[in-house]
Amino acid sequence: MAGWIKLHRQVMDHWIWEDPVRFKWWMEIILLTNHTEKKTMIGGNLVTIKRGTFHTSELKLAERWGVSRNRVRRFLELLESDDMISTKKTVNGTTIKVHNYDVYQGNEEIKKQQTIQRTEQQIEQRVEQQTEHRTDIERYKTKNVKNDKELKNEKNVRSIVYDDTFQEVFQSYQENIEMNPSPMTIQKIQHDFDSYGKEIMMHAIEKSAFGGNHDYKFINWLLNDWKKRNLKTVDAIKVYEQQRQTKQTYSNKPNQPAEITPAWINDLENNKQQEQRAMTPEEIARGEALKKKIANFRGEEDKEADEKRKLEEELKNFWKE
Repeated sequence: MAGWIKLHRQVMDHWIWEDPVRFKWWMEIILLTNHTEKKTMIGGNLVTIKRGTFHTSELKLAERWGVSRNRVRRFLELLESDDMISTKKTVNGTTIKVHNYDVYQGNEEIKKQQTIQRTEQQIEQRVEQQTEHRTDIERYKTKNVKNDKELKNEKNVRSIVYDDTFQEVFQSYQENIEMNPSPMTIQKIQHDFDSYGKEIMMHAIEKSAFGGNHDYKFINWLLNDWKKRNLKTVDAIKVYEQQRQTKQTYSNKPNQPAEITPAWINDLENNKQQEQRAMTPEEIARGEALKKKIANFRGEEDKEADEKRKLEEELKNFWKE
């Protein structure tokens, strides 16, 4: 058994110092106590014995000290009554816990234990990082032979720490836009993911893919446009897109075609001056009244078409007379 314990001079003022036999037993209890956690088999089960405790039995201590079990039991009860130890008895023996055990180990031992714990934590972190590193390598490995530029891109990809949510966005971009984005594009995706979140990013990727785009430019334009319009949710974006679509549909609606003046009326207008020389003022006035009446009907959609044609026919016959 290696190691040491610290013993303060104040122990000479303690009651246990007065009895050399009991003091010897007490020192053995402290020396038998585990200074680190360890696992041991007890009754066929693997049990962890914590620092500051040890497992034994009254029979083992009686054999070790050469006394009866009753005397050992009374000694342990005496220590418990003075809050020096606590015991836990089972069918497989007794676990003894020494109170204030760190006092007997000293600052150096405490620092040693802290160093051991930190080292174990660092080892666990390195193992986790190595596992993530190997996972990233497998995730972005392709069947094609990569050139030097692609290998450099893969190295940059592996340097980014992905969580499940970002990985879903990035995978969607690879499947719908481009499989091997540049390192700059990857950094831009991660930055926009942090700024806009998963839902908006997925919506932008979906719209870009629907438009047949194969780079990040259109996605970047969409995100900037939504940001300028203070659209912070996918629902708000969809409402805006619906309003814009409705407006475009209305503005693209063809105008109602203007009413076309019959060609024969235009011909009559061209020959009007010549024909007016042969008509009396009453005839001219009558023709102008009919023409004015026809003009009034042009903008009225609710008038019957046959009435309009009847007037036009009447005017045509008038000019032929």
